[in-house]
Amino acid sequence: MTMDANDILRAHGPDRLRLAFDASRTVEGPGAGEPADAPVPDRVTATPWRWIDPAKIPPRQWLHDRHYNRKFLTATISGAGVGKSSHALLDAVSMACGRNLLTGSPIRPARVWYWNGEDPQEELHRRIAAIALHYRLDEADLAGRLFIDNGRDMQIKVAIDDRQRGIVLNRPDIDSVMETLGRHAIDACLFDPFVSIHAVPENDNGAIDMVAKALAGVADRCDCAIETIHHVRKGNGAELTVEDARGASALIGAARSVRVLNPMTLVEATKADIVPNERRLYFRIDNGKANMAPPAAAASWRKLVGVGLGNGTATYPEDQVGVVTAWSWPDAFEGLTSHDLKAVQNRVAGGRWRADVRSGEWVGRAIAEVLELDLDEEPDRAKVKALLRTWLGNRSLVTVERDDGSRRRRKYVEVGTWVETP
Repeated sequence: MTMDANDILRAHGPDRLRLAFDASRTVEGPGAGEPADAPVPDRVTATPWRWIDPAKIPPRQWLHDRHYNRKFLTATISGAGVGKSSHALLDAVSMACGRNLLTGSPIRPARVWYWNGEDPQEELHRRIAAIALHYRLDEADLAGRLFIDNGRDMQIKVAIDDRQRGIVLNRPDIDSVMETLGRHAIDACLFDPFVSIHAVPENDNGAIDMVAKALAGVADRCDCAIETIHHVRKGNGAELTVEDARGASALIGAARSVRVLNPMTLVEATKADIVPNERRLYFRIDNGKANMAPPAAAASWRKLVGVGLGNGTATYPEDQVGVVTAWSWPDAFEGLTSHDLKAVQNRVAGGRWRADVRSGEWVGRAIAEVLELDLDEEPDRAKVKALLRTWLGNRSLVTVERDDGSRRRRKYVEVGTWVETP
């Protein structure tokens, strides 16, 4: 490989120079980065453990959102049309500009390479332009730190199914990727989608394990984070977990962190008072298995908003591009004061109210009457339940057992600690 060593040394320092020259080595399996002519060990050895002062162990080098981790492979999976590519580009732009665009918090600026195997370059420019317009970024925020390429102009195949040799790693492409990562001092690299960077059977666990281990080896050798965006298999509309990733499970097993994107369900849209045909604009992000995710109100939610590029002509209208934004579940307590709680307590104290939601004397009816909410409307009913959970939790209301007058013990709700009002 011919490189201008002095230029790399001046631009990136000795460590990056070493990484760039490491790109000339071949990559295969767990020993990624070893020279092609390296001797093969004749036996397996065990390395004795030695004590290391915990304070001297380097911390994990998180680049963004407790997901992108230097030296590790990560993955994000979702169904089609949910917003995974839009979210990946938002992550890329956030890292490049040095600001978490969803929260506004500063982060350490990083050099990011985003490669999309499906869309043309001009479409990627549209998406980045929309992000920049929405979050008020300009050229100076991204220049020199964001790199964008596509599979139509430049294919990347980490592994191939060769007729003569079978399934093998595609060493020229891997070496070229490593050379690029080292030459540009890339901190985070995003491959979108995973299926586009290999040409091996997707259901072959051994083949996908080879691809995943090769990518992890590149991340380790090039001291960068590598993210893959992956599809899920066709399902029946049920909530997705990491087990729903399409093809072999080896990718999920090799990834350090795996995020799952789930679209908002009709039930969730109803509770949040969102028009049903607009719920496709909302999605939830869970790390790990989605069936262990927090309740909807405590999860991390996103919303796609349309951004006009102002590029309309006499022939074509301006492009509208979806940009990912942060979205919070409606706060049940928004607009309420201590006077409202006091009014609820007075209403509860003036009657006998049951804890059982199925009862005609359910305490939620008292709350709805005071706050003028309609329990036949799902958003209002969900709000009443959320308020009741909180007030029972802080003992503004308490559950007690009482005789219902027919010698049957029932759970009732009474006033606990009276709220002080101004």
